[in-house]
Amino acid sequence: MTGLVVLAIGIWAWNEKDMFSNITKLTFIALDPAFVLICIGGITFTIGFTGSVGALRENTCLLGTYATFLAILLLFEMGFGVLAFVLKDKGWIKDQATEGLRAFIIHYREDPDQQNLIDWIQEDWLQCCGIEGPKDWDSNNYFNCSSGAIGSREACGVPFSCCRRRPQELIKNKQCGYDVRKEGYPVDRHIYERGCLRAGEDWLESHLIGVSATCIFTLIMQFEICSISVQRNINFSIKDKFTMDTFHIGGKMTTSSTNKNAAIFICLFKVNYEVSKIIYEKGCVQAGEEWVERNLIIISISAIVTVFFQILGICFAQNLRADIYAQKSKWH
Repeated sequence: MTGLVVLAIGIWAWNEKDMFSNITKLTFIALDPAFVLICIGGITFTIGFTGSVGALRENTCLLGTYATFLAILLLFEMGFGVLAFVLKDKGWIKDQATEGLRAFIIHYREDPDQQNLIDWIQEDWLQCCGIEGPKDWDSNNYFNCSSGAIGSREACGVPFSCCRRRPQELIKNKQCGYDVRKEGYPVDRHIYERGCLRAGEDWLESHLIGVSATCIFTLIMQFEICSISVQRNINFSIKDKFTMDTFHIGGKMTTSSTNKNAAIFICLFKVNYEVSKIIYEKGCVQAGEEWVERNLIIISISAIVTVFFQILGICFAQNLRADIYAQKSKWH
């Protein structure tokens, strides 16, 4: 159900932006928030539907589809992890991260979803500005210093989400970022000087234990709850087959069995955080690369744990299929 809700939200967002009738408006589809929601919702709903319905209805075809989807997802994640590890020294990860953030900046005014997302990242979450700093906003046509010649008031400026909120400020000043990158502007610009890559690294580093523990605990609990729920339904179903009332009518055998109910568990975790307001001079791309190298063991362990539970899911689906085939052979 969660996957279906996420899928519906993504489709609704695309419909609101009139993307279905003008798909050419998409400039960087992989970074479109609505498209990401559609993909995540579609994958989650498909895997959840085939796994739960296949187990509850003892449908070997759906269980096989469920195992196949998990195997494909597992292979994709393993391939991506191996590729990232092999290419990390060649700057591939750094280049991909930089390219993605730069695409957000370039198309800031073109897609309201991307605009709202980067404003939230800069103002509310990481309290940062640009990729490595405010100068990165020169890549946007509206904030480029040369756009002042054509009358852009935002030339040599930054979005309002880059501005630090003043203590006595009740209403956000949408023009606070005007002219802050012009020569001769006062030193105290009241904007965030550090880039978002560095800020993201600091946030993950300060909350690494909590985030990792929460992800692993959530993964284990979801797997255990789903496994127990599905296994109990299968056990009850098989038990009903052997304990159901049997009586003969006109030389024919008729049976009655109980209905089966499925339980859905949704757990939401929220990690509270505080972000430092210290200005760093170090570039975020280099800092992010160093952070990955320092935490390579933890990242590898998290990936291995995820792969392990996905393999368990595939084996669980195959065992269910084998049990169902065995029981059906006994009945016949």
